Amino acid sequence: MKRFLGLAMVLFSFPAMAADKAGVISKFEGKVLLYRNGGVRGDTLEHAGAEIAVGDAIATKRDATAFIRFVDGNRVIIKENSTLNIKALQEASLGSGTVLFDIRKRGGVKGFEVTSATVTMGVRGTRFAVRETEGKLEVCVKEGKVEVAPKQGTFRKHRAAENLEAGAKTMQEDLKKQFDAATSQMKAQFEESKRLLAAGDFEAVERIDLEAGSGITIDGSDAWVSGLPDWADKELAQFEDF
Repeated sequence: MKRFLGLAMVLFSFPAMAADKAGVISKFEGKVLLYRNGGVRGDTLEHAGAEIAVGDAIATKRDATAFIRFVDGNRVIIKENSTLNIKALQEASLGSGTVLFDIRKRGGVKGFEVTSATVTMGVRGTRFAVRETEGKLEVCVKEGKVEVAPKQGTFRKHRAAENLEAGAKTMQEDLKKQFDAATSQMKAQFEESKRLLAAGDFEAVERIDLEAGSGITIDGSDAWVSGLPDWADKELAQFEDF
């Protein structure tokens, strides 16, 4: 009888254990660490094909990249010096760095969700990049749509941001002509010009919907919407060979 009960417990628990599988690290470059189920000590990957489960985290070191295939067909590329936590099959959390996402459409089913320390991103059938550097968060959409909402309060969406890219490029060209020999000074003035251009003209919003070909930069509660930056377009092209 005891033997039967033990076998029954194993059989009934198997579906639950199988459901925990999230995907595999199909390939990687450089040093990649896999943290199992919230553990503090990561295992250095030795071979491609390592399975990942809900609750695991993946961290890449300098010059490293990890390519992940989820069991439902979604794909993720984790760039160097980045961390991604697998919260659920349809939910991931960015710890730091740059992560690229290629999310499949699933009809009316709830889409993929990505979170950071400050925002939540709702995704359906979308190819996009998320980058966190020095407290600033960038979300850049190549295909589909991404809904970006703050975890608390509202965004200060700067209305001038839609015209920011064209105006900033003009300023950059002028600054280049004047300060060809002072690159660092040119960059500082260019960034300050962008900030001043967008400052003082904003609206409080609870959510920002990003369309294909657009990006957003978030600094605290301030948000600037612009076109798709070159860096994101180049990085997202990696999915063509994945």
